[in-house]
Amino acid sequence: MNLKKSITKRITRIADKLDKLFAPAPMRTYSHIISCGCNCEVAFQFLSYHGFLESHLFNWCYIYSTNDLVKAIRDLDSVGKDFSPLPPMWQDTGHMISFHGRGKAEIWAPEADPTLLQEDKAELISRLAHLKSKFKSLTHSTESLLFVYKPHLAELNDPETLRIKTVELRDALSGIGMKQFDILLVVTHDTLPAIQAQFTDLSSVPGIIIESISCHAPIRSVTTGPFDKKGWRRIWAKYATTYRPTSKKKKYKFNH
Repeated sequence: MNLKKSITKRITRIADKLDKLFAPAPMRTYSHIISCGCNCEVAFQFLSYHGFLESHLFNWCYIYSTNDLVKAIRDLDSVGKDFSPLPPMWQDTGHMISFHGRGKAEIWAPEADPTLLQEDKAELISRLAHLKSKFKSLTHSTESLLFVYKPHLAELNDPETLRIKTVELRDALSGIGMKQFDILLVVTHDTLPAIQAQFTDLSSVPGIIIESISCHAPIRSVTTGPFDKKGWRRIWAKYATTYRPTSKKKKYKFNH
């Protein structure tokens, strides 16, 4: 890293700390904040802001639509049973969801040792089994939960259907036993007015919150952008979590 980049990074970290120091008190605080996709941007931006991230089933994945998320929640046992390669991810053979393994990009090279892919797939299946169990355990809890969902851009442009699908998502979570929870929809500034018009009477769809950012990061570059870092920081300042990791040495899929 050259000197200019090093100085810029240090200044950014100082600015981030000052933002947190003088940020207003959170509007709401939850025991756990849980990403529901549609891709890794939610988890990555949470990690960038807080410096930690609680492991959950849908942190590092790509979900093809809200319908596919709802289907996966309603049939959790079938998620993560087997995968087919979809470099650099693994495609769930039973669901329209792709997950990141822990392996580096090099394992997907044609000349790479094929056992590396086998090991990566086996690790993913084992890890998702644990995360499914953890997700299910929340159904026995009375802790407050916030599920954060960033719909696809195509879905944002159909506000009426988005409302219907969001209610289905809420009902799917309730249906498996989730109790005290809210759903935070992260939309874009330009689609917000039409979406708000569909959710005018939020008392008719309790537990649904809407926030907006200037843009969603491109599907294949959620860690490099362009993305609305200030918008995400504003969201994480408003909705806080009491969760704190027991270890500060944990390694994540992507470093921020």
